[in-house]
Amino acid sequence: MPNYKYEPQSVLENTTEKVCYDMSITTDRTVQTYRLGVVMLDKTFKETCLIDVEIPDSQNLHSTITEKVPNYTDLKEGLISIWQLNTAFVIPFALSTTGIISNKLHDSLKLLNLRPAIYNVM
Repeated sequence: MPNYKYEPQSVLENTTEKVCYDMSITTDRTVQTYRLGVVMLDKTFKETCLIDVEIPDSQNLHSTITEKVPNYTDLKEGLISIWQLNTAFVIPFALSTTGIISNKLHDSLKLLNLRPAIYNVM
């Protein structure tokens, strides 16, 4: 199947992990930001990664990254209480429309244990 016709499932789950893709997340309180690109939940360690994928213009790259993490603080706190998590991380992935990357992308790759050179593919 060509990659442009592929439509991923919204939720993939097994006994130890759960991955949610492009779906709204309901919490016990109203939060401003409640929709993320990817949410990865490790059921064993009770940890979750909230991954936000953005492709801003080159001039807005730095501001997009610095604004996104605080916007998801309420959502992160809500998920910790509802899902009874130990920790939650907000991980921004931002590449500009022209392919410029931020140094924070390397930090995001490290948090997810991805190889550092994968940004070349991105």
